[in-house]
Amino acid sequence: MDEKAPLQSIINFRDVGVATGGSAALPAGRLYRCYDIDKATKQDKKYLQRTLGMSTLINLNGPLIVIGPTVSNPLKMVFQHQDRIRSFSVLDINVHEISLESQSFRDRVSETVPWTDKLQFLGRGKECTKTMVASFDRINWRETTTNFLDLSKRQIQAVFLALAERDACPVLICGPCTGLVLCLILHLLGMPEEKIVHEYLLTRQSEEEMLEQVNARRREIGLEEKASLNLEPAYVRHVLEHLETKYQGIDAYLESAGLTAQQLDDVKANLRGRDVREDEKLVDVEEREVS
Repeated sequence: MDEKAPLQSIINFRDVGVATGGSAALPAGRLYRCYDIDKATKQDKKYLQRTLGMSTLINLNGPLIVIGPTVSNPLKMVFQHQDRIRSFSVLDINVHEISLESQSFRDRVSETVPWTDKLQFLGRGKECTKTMVASFDRINWRETTTNFLDLSKRQIQAVFLALAERDACPVLICGPCTGLVLCLILHLLGMPEEKIVHEYLLTRQSEEEMLEQVNARRREIGLEEKASLNLEPAYVRHVLEHLETKYQGIDAYLESAGLTAQQLDDVKANLRGRDVREDEKLVDVEEREVS
């Protein structure tokens, strides 16, 4: 009997380089994406590490929201990882838990919650979550996307700093907002809009499985199920248009998030791969010799 194909337990898994054509800007084997890895089998996790050589995991679910004592006063309890960023290493993999739901973003969402609901659900975990998720539902997806870009720059910066680290690749990005983050990455690499749209729409192939998990969570907190994930080309176009209209381009946007030109060059070099950079140098030398 044939062995089961690897990575079947990981929803929406793919090589982003392959999905965008395997160009020099992003060769195969450098950047991967998936919906989540929490339910991945041990065999698939081993395949990610040993066969694909995964070096970095960027989990956009972010760290768990927990309350703990402060360093200066053990008796004072505060929310841990208030910036929704946490980094650590396990089994030679650098893990970066980064949620784009920054405090500024959540404050903007909470403005849509009626004050009566805020009073009613104050201090009640599941009901509070239900209220916040319902508020997300009321906000137009364009506004939500714009808010992520404008109000979660510290978290966007953390994602790109992780990509700029030495030996960051191969890297796997998973969790909510993966599509948004990949729009930024691919745009930085100079990918044409049509290729970014194509990569984004490949998620439609896994929409049913993803919806099943999304709706399981919604049922758990007492919300109606979603009929679809609304995966449309307009999403990518909105992101790119907002970057151009408000920030005059991806580089200016990322610089406004606190990233330097050198760090952005490091991101590009990492995603292109060392071998690609060496090939480019050889081509430059050959061109100079010919001229």
